[in-house]
Amino acid sequence: MNRFEFPHVVVELVAAVPELREDLVAHIVNQDGILAYVFVELDVTPMILTAWRTGRSELVHRCLAFLDAALRDGDPETRSLVAISFVEAIKPSDPAMAPFIAHWPEALAREAHRRSPEPVLARAAGEGAGPGSVDGLTFVPLDRPEHGEVDASTRFAYHERDGAVWAEYSGGDIVRGRLVGTRHEDELDFRYVQLNRSGGTASGHCVSRVSLLPDGRLRLDETWEWESRDGKGTSVVEQAHGQPCADAGRPPS
Repeated sequence: MNRFEFPHVVVELVAAVPELREDLVAHIVNQDGILAYVFVELDVTPMILTAWRTGRSELVHRCLAFLDAALRDGDPETRSLVAISFVEAIKPSDPAMAPFIAHWPEALAREAHRRSPEPVLARAAGEGAGPGSVDGLTFVPLDRPEHGEVDASTRFAYHERDGAVWAEYSGGDIVRGRLVGTRHEDELDFRYVQLNRSGGTASGHCVSRVSLLPDGRLRLDETWEWESRDGKGTSVVEQAHGQPCADAGRPPS
């Protein structure tokens, strides 16, 4: 039997995501087809959104991987279940959902794009924006590079809109920092200025390459050079687990 055959696909979903077991028992004990739609829209979809907004990337990845496979390999009723009760329920035409949809696997992303008018479709697809938007995300350096001042205690709160990127950052030796620049596909090009705890100011230029980590988070590989003093280097920052910054790092809601 095809594990994605309707309505048994719901049981398979709960097997892949045991966190849903209690809701399944409460809502569709008899596996009624109509209630399967209710379960996915009222229980599964809100849980995935909450997990995304609170940085539970492993749970989000498991859910999206199953739904993507169900949409790709399921029978017509299963494909309708995923398309209506998950993709449509997310409201893919809402610009606030673009950072989330940017991380979806291929089949889900294609369905979201089909249901999204321009220009939201382009933002969700990452067209002209590489692997995904950095808007609303918090990034953390992996370590302190030679000739650099930021370290694993520094937090970067990124914003992105209409090809522009900017961020505020602080922590560790940095009292306050700002960067501003542009994005083209998977490349960020910006200048930065910062104040350190010794009272010194410094500025420089950086080019960052955006890539997607296996767990769905974003990674920035940076190549930078000081303009206010000698020194240059490379560094890596990654999207934070759990979005630790209070003023940024949470997707728009």
